[in-house]
Amino acid sequence: MVFSKKGTGFFQSDGDTVVIFDMDGTLGLSLIPEEEAFRKVFELTCQEASRSCGSRVSLEKMEQFYRQAKKEHYELYPLKPRRHNKRIRLRLFLEKVQQNNGIRFASEFLDKIHDFYWKHFVARAKPYPDTHKTLEMLNRKSIVVIATNNEDEETELKMKLFGLKPGKHYRFLFSSERLGICKPAPEFLERLIQCLEEDLGQPITGKRIFVVGDDPRNDFAWAKSIGAITIRVRKDLHAEREPTCEDEKPDYTVNNISEILDII
Repeated sequence: MVFSKKGTGFFQSDGDTVVIFDMDGTLGLSLIPEEEAFRKVFELTCQEASRSCGSRVSLEKMEQFYRQAKKEHYELYPLKPRRHNKRIRLRLFLEKVQQNNGIRFASEFLDKIHDFYWKHFVARAKPYPDTHKTLEMLNRKSIVVIATNNEDEETELKMKLFGLKPGKHYRFLFSSERLGICKPAPEFLERLIQCLEEDLGQPITGKRIFVVGDDPRNDFAWAKSIGAITIRVRKDLHAEREPTCEDEKPDYTVNNISEILDII
């Protein structure tokens, strides 16, 4: 038996089952709000280019510059935590807009669009209606782990936004910043298991492991490499995304997170 005193007090699990959850898109609506918040940034940048620089840049062009910035961002930080840093992404985006249009924004405009992005994101992102109850029920009988590609600061913000509490909804939380690598790199899994065993004070060899995610192209191949059972929550931005190979196909697919209680 595994006992832990966290959050709401003593809870007990059989210690035989580990359930590892992705966060964005799996535990709550956050990927669509992210896309919407960036679009609001593009609109604001169009307005600022026209107002302060007298330059008319279309929304379609802004989206194109953003895609270029995102590609460069990923190339600068290949599977490293900072590849998801919004301030870096927005700085690269502004550089593309300025370089391609011969304009110069005020230095404080980066802070403005960064704050503007998070204002709109926070207004729309939220946990799924059955997330809290599902995690509470699982946490009573299993070792619940949340593993995210976000850096620590963004992880903390989203955990508060989703209302997820240690001890009540999960046992362990791992960010890419702590692990030093992002999914779907094999090292992500290796370091996650190592850190989990250190925190548990025991090996997880022989335990049943479930991995729950929303993106078939990032969440399951690494999990299958250790024989984990994979569950896809078909929600948010990746709801219609299809696997590209056999390793990306989940063992189970559910439409609501509460349905995994019938599986685990």
